[in-house]
Amino acid sequence: MINALGAQGGDRRRSLAAQLCTKLLLVDPNDIGIGPSALQSGRMPRPGRDEILAGCKAAARDRLATAGHDFTVVGVLRRDVALLVDCYVVPPHPSLAAVFGASDEATHPALLLQSTAAEIRDGKVREKLKTLFPPDKFTAVIPWVRADRGPYYLYLAGEGLLLLGGSLALIALYGLLSRRIGWSVVRDPLAELAARPKLLGTLHLLYFGLVLLASLIVYELPTLQTVLFSALRQVAADPHNPLGVAAKAYHSLNIPRAAAVTFGVNFFLGSCVVITLPSLVVPGSGVLLAVIRATLWGLLLAPTFVLLSFGMLAHSGTLLLEGEGYILAAFFGLLVPLYLFHDDQGRGLWRRYGRALVMNLKAMIVVAVVLAVAACYEAVEVILMAR
Repeated sequence: MINALGAQGGDRRRSLAAQLCTKLLLVDPNDIGIGPSALQSGRMPRPGRDEILAGCKAAARDRLATAGHDFTVVGVLRRDVALLVDCYVVPPHPSLAAVFGASDEATHPALLLQSTAAEIRDGKVREKLKTLFPPDKFTAVIPWVRADRGPYYLYLAGEGLLLLGGSLALIALYGLLSRRIGWSVVRDPLAELAARPKLLGTLHLLYFGLVLLASLIVYELPTLQTVLFSALRQVAADPHNPLGVAAKAYHSLNIPRAAAVTFGVNFFLGSCVVITLPSLVVPGSGVLLAVIRATLWGLLLAPTFVLLSFGMLAHSGTLLLEGEGYILAAFFGLLVPLYLFHDDQGRGLWRRYGRALVMNLKAMIVVAVVLAVAACYEAVEVILMAR
């Protein structure tokens, strides 16, 4: 469901304002298929009486004051009337000329376009809509139906079990592989992982725990998530930004291309530049950046809206595998200060630093393998859903 507000010049700030503001629509309910059967409670509004309908998630349920009018909410729409989830509907009447006839920043002509959730996720449909409604002339406002608290918490509990079980399985796998692989370049970092299970387990709990904690917090702050979505869309729209390059790869629906771009961004930028390199410059500091990333994941990817929950069911596997890659990079980054302050790693500070540097270089192979698997899974999962 898309509500396109016209004459906004493609301004991102106005787009965000249109998403967050209270929307009062001047339209005859009968013209858009809204009748008594669409009501959750109350009755239909009568023209000329300053009576309105409220969407199921609209803030005001009794009265709405705007532009010198005091509107009375006489009916609340059902949840499945998702197009109007956070809107109010008032039937046309000459008495409303002062409210809707003004030419100001608060009044805009609008088109209501009804579509299914699958169509909204379909990249081809989105491209057609951009052609029909150019971003420099229209602002698309997608109504988001909020998930109920009980199902949302149940979803997070299931995701938490998946992340916990997956983490334990991967930790056990590292111990097994460290005894089976003879190639020292790979065996050495695996042996370090097997030798420090408490540190590795703590990092898993910290990283995935922050993802879940941020997901709980953002449920109470839906405006924050909307603002973050808007910022993310702006970054992804830039063809010169790594996220923009990745978005273009996914829009191509080419799985190998999407996987290659995802791996490049996640390994070279997300792991090497953001976690490993800072840890080598300021010993162990990369873990702080990993903590920030985990928190942002929770704030951005929490399925607080019904439309997000469909995609995030499969995307939980991506969270586990991609998060694992970053956890491993943070683990080996923390080995830098551990090596520096332990004499058993060699005499002399620079010698110990050299051992930590070599270990991080070897560990990049393990991190790369994990992130390559994550990239392949994500590319298949996202593109199959888009198709």
